[in-house]
Amino acid sequence: MNNRSGRKPKLLFAAVGLLLLACLSLVWAQRQRRASAPERAPVRSSKIITLKAGDDLQKAIDAAQYGDEIVLEAGASYVGTFTLPNKAGGSPGQFITVRGSAAPAQLPPDGRRITPAHSPLL
Repeated sequence: MNNRSGRKPKLLFAAVGLLLLACLSLVWAQRQRRASAPERAPVRSSKIITLKAGDDLQKAIDAAQYGDEIVLEAGASYVGTFTLPNKAGGSPGQFITVRGSAAPAQLPPDGRRITPAHSPLL
């Protein structure tokens, strides 16, 4: 019986040691993942760039950053060849939005079609 009672503390000590080793391994692995994760671009506040008829749309597109929104004046025409440059520093899900109406509240809700009557708002 003395032989058996001496085994229990050794087995318990070994089990606690293995559990501690497993926990330390998990902590180390998590730190490694954090250290190797790519740095995210700092979050910046988005801005709204409002253009009037005759304003330079290409200049606004070039100046816009991810998260910005370019709002075009309703009924205005923007003539030219426009290039959408490749912007650095973005991440998936970040966009630059060009909205063709300065009066979105007057347009039908999402999922409803616009009609020719809405053309002055576009």
